[in-house]
Amino acid sequence: DNEDGTYALQWIGEVSGKYELNVTISDVNVTGSPTMLTLLPAAPDVPKCEISGGGLSDAVAGEKVTVIVKCKDRFSNPTTPGTSMSFGLAVAPPVEKVEGEKKGKGDKNKGSQSHNPMEEEKREKRAKEAAEEAGASTLPSKDFDGSWLAEGEYEIKYTAEKAGDYELHLWCDTEGNGVRQKLPGSPFQLHVVAAKASASGSLITGGDVVRNTPLTAGERLELGIHFRDDFGNACAPPARGKVVAAAAAGADDDETVTPSRMRRGGMSPDGKGLARRGSMVGGSKKEVTAAAAGAGKKEVEQGVEAKLVTPHEEEVITDKLRQGDSVGTFSLSYELQVAGTYQAHFTLGGVPINGSPVSFLIKPAQPSGRLSTLHPPETPSVIGVLYELTLIAEDKYTNRLDRGGANVQARALGPSASPATTVDHQDGTYGVRFTAGAVGEYRVEVRLDNVKIKGSPHLILFTEATAAQKKQLAAMGAGVQSTVEGEVAEEEHGELRDASPERGDSDGGSPLPSGRSSKAGRRGSFGESPVHVS
Repeated sequence: DNEDGTYALQWIGEVSGKYELNVTISDVNVTGSPTMLTLLPAAPDVPKCEISGGGLSDAVAGEKVTVIVKCKDRFSNPTTPGTSMSFGLAVAPPVEKVEGEKKGKGDKNKGSQSHNPMEEEKREKRAKEAAEEAGASTLPSKDFDGSWLAEGEYEIKYTAEKAGDYELHLWCDTEGNGVRQKLPGSPFQLHVVAAKASASGSLITGGDVVRNTPLTAGERLELGIHFRDDFGNACAPPARGKVVAAAAAGADDDETVTPSRMRRGGMSPDGKGLARRGSMVGGSKKEVTAAAAGAGKKEVEQGVEAKLVTPHEEEVITDKLRQGDSVGTFSLSYELQVAGTYQAHFTLGGVPINGSPVSFLIKPAQPSGRLSTLHPPETPSVIGVLYELTLIAEDKYTNRLDRGGANVQARALGPSASPATTVDHQDGTYGVRFTAGAVGEYRVEVRLDNVKIKGSPHLILFTEATAAQKKQLAAMGAGVQSTVEGEVAEEEHGELRDASPERGDSDGGSPLPSGRSSKAGRRGSFGESPVHVS
């Protein structure tokens, strides 16, 4: 009462909104009463703000999650701050106590006679809060999408990339002067899980080793398969099977589609193979297939598949994968015995995994005398001609050797056998040479690395050369020495007499008019003196 006919009316409200103001004298409204009054919220008070949203506690790597900040004044009224207010967030590992500090505190408390467990807990809590405050004040703000919604709500959408347990720090700067104020509840305990395994994020280990160093037959192919999402987080691969998904634009209309309502098999936890797909449920396959095809869907492969392309065939080896101790880690250990070039293919959902295929070479193992064999030449077994058999070395897996270096010992036995000699061709084959000086049966004994070879001793019957064999030997560049000097001289004399510039070369090696070669058509018997032909 201003004592002059005027009155000062004062009212303090705490809940913002619209009010009806009534001013009465003797219960009668004065002129202008009632009137509408709008009570606006006060400036934001950070401790009164409310934080909500799934992004406070859980996130999937690579997927956006949401946090809502509802600004309120000191009376908890929703309020819209000025344009100077900004927000920030950071995802950081949890603050851990230093072992040395914990030990120092324990020693100090142990020596104190007034040790109080409650005081100790309070001190630790204050120390942790101080460490969090100091750490949070220097954390750089993570990029996020932010926008104002109705009634002072601010929406934050951010993406976490690394799986694990973290602390989510949220703060605001009300005046725009760089002073951070921690939002209520910050830091929040955030658990980030890996996204789906991807072929591009996963990788093959051990491939470079086998690419650069050939394996030997009988050794094991050792590879590691590490399944990761696109952000490098370890994750388990999806169960192997087929799912029905929307068909891509331009897909064939007649593409076969199987129903989605099937029991999908997958890799067992111990990695011992794939579970069998079950039968369909709810209707015949033809009906559901037709319905799926009509809806524009197609069958999509999922899960991991391992395939080995060998020198002779293609083999699926998915059941050879073994799960490791770590999440998403598998290993392949497979003994290979056939020599040749291989390729190991690994796919995830039909897409090659990073590092696939792995190309490598398997070389033959050490030669095995018991499996190595001796083969006769095309040269006929006649006396007086150097005879060379071929030893083909094989390892215990029946791979033909591609290198020399073995210790080959040979011996020829017979009526008139020359000492046997050997030659290493450096390609896994060896020549065994000797000459028979008389008609009869001969034996060739061969040992490889002091082990008798398969089929040893090798029996050979030597005879005198027939006319056909003489021609064959001449064509092959082999010659036979005659022991009848008269016949040799006569034939050579006849050849010289018949030779002319029109009929043959100066060396007497061209065909004669009669069709006889001056060298290949010699007649006569064969003596015991061997002729070594290169």
